[in-house]
Amino acid sequence: MLSERDRQVLGSMEAELYSTDRRFVAAMRSGRPRVPREYRPTWTIVLLVLGFLTFGVVVFTGHPLAVVALLVIAVLGLVRAVSRRLDSA
Repeated sequence: MLSERDRQVLGSMEAELYSTDRRFVAAMRSGRPRVPREYRPTWTIVLLVLGFLTFGVVVFTGHPLAVVALLVIAVLGLVRAVSRRLDSA
C-alpha cells in the first residue's frame, strides 16, 4: 500500500497533469490510454489513399499531371517512412 505522503505526491502529480492534458488523464482513469501521437498512422493512411487514387487516375487517363502527382505522393510517402525509421533509431 501507498503511504499518505505517496498518495499526496501522486495526487498533486495527477492534478498538475490534469491541468495540462485532461484527455490523457481521463483515458488513464478509464484504463484505456490513447496511443501517443507519434505512433498514430494518420498521415501514412492519407498518403496511401491518395497514392491509390492517383494511381487509378494514371491508369485510366494517362494524364501527365496525374503522373507527376503520383510521383510527388510517392516521394512524400518515402520521406515519411524514412523519417519515422530514423526517429525510432
